[in-house]
Amino acid sequence: MSLPEKRSDSLLPASDGPTRIGLVRVETDPFSCGDSTEPGTRMDERSWEIARTLSIVVGERTPVVERYLQAFSRAPAAHLELLASRGMRVMFAPRIVDAYASRTANQRRGRQLTASELWDLRINLSERSSVVAVYDGELDLLALPTSYVTSDLGRAVLHELGHALTMAAASPRDELLKHLPPEIDRHVARSTYTGVNARTTMRARVFEALAESYVYLVVGRAEELPSTLLSELLFILNSVEEDGHIRFSFERGFHD
Repeated sequence: MSLPEKRSDSLLPASDGPTRIGLVRVETDPFSCGDSTEPGTRMDERSWEIARTLSIVVGERTPVVERYLQAFSRAPAAHLELLASRGMRVMFAPRIVDAYASRTANQRRGRQLTASELWDLRINLSERSSVVAVYDGELDLLALPTSYVTSDLGRAVLHELGHALTMAAASPRDELLKHLPPEIDRHVARSTYTGVNARTTMRARVFEALAESYVYLVVGRAEELPSTLLSELLFILNSVEEDGHIRFSFERGFHD
């Protein structure tokens, strides 16, 4: 199945990549007395509450939903408020296909999925195909499975938030893929992000690079990003969204 222009899929970690959100965070000082929090680790009650209001649970509410909400709580509340203002929703469902087949998704799409479309989603957006989260730009929905979960849950959530915040406003170009940190370079080079031609491949990989750079920004590793990519990310995050009434500033690191 070719990669849609406005959908992003988070994959289960590959063997050559990070397997836990902790591996993307800055290392803790071994001599620290523990009286301060590291960037990307502090939970914000306001962020948690906004994430809860964005949430729709399909089927049984399982304990993993709370783990997802805790991951959302590490993102800046201003970003979640922006997503809430435009009507973005987070869907927790047993399988990702269940989110796509939900009443909310059907209403946003304006129709139900065909049997063929449902079959394709079952095959391509599943645990077997290593997909652990999806942000759909056309529906403005972030789908997270509750019947299985990646060990890198926190990173998957921040990555998809990065897509939700940057995908619509991004200006994909080759220069944004230069001099990437090794783990981001490996991520965007995956065959999953190969499109039908050079242009769609570049677009998909830029979307992935921006989403991963958002993770780096939240956890305090922005200095490792190439200046061109970081500038693009900050420009998007600081730009006026939707109807022009919402603007916010972004402080690197989120130190207390």
